[in-house]
Amino acid sequence: MLVDEDDPQNRIDDLERQLAQARAADVGSARHAANPVGGSLTHDEVRKVAFSKPPIGRRGYNESEVDAFVDVVEAALADPNARALTPDQVRGVVFSRPPLGKRGYNEDEVDAFLDRVEAAFV
Repeated sequence: MLVDEDDPQNRIDDLERQLAQARAADVGSARHAANPVGGSLTHDEVRKVAFSKPPIGRRGYNESEVDAFVDVVEAALADPNARALTPDQVRGVVFSRPPLGKRGYNEDEVDAFLDRVEAAFV
């Protein structure tokens, strides 16, 4: 993706995206090293998850709703005996759009995270 280096907001958005991708890669690498056969997420990995802003012109998912769900996921992973989440609940979660004029979290990144969460509760 070409970034207009003269537009500070575009540059900030690009740097946020790169940082989120690097963090996601680090979490994935650590997970693979700890359990190369697949395994699941840990509550520590979930605590460190970060999402970038969506591309210009896209609104993404409401940040506060995503953050609240990430908290639920973290709590469920911290106490697996509580069985607080099922794969169906993760699959059924829906986030609204952020308020007009605001951009939330990148939908593709959140959706990929939800796929990992769903797999962790199978």
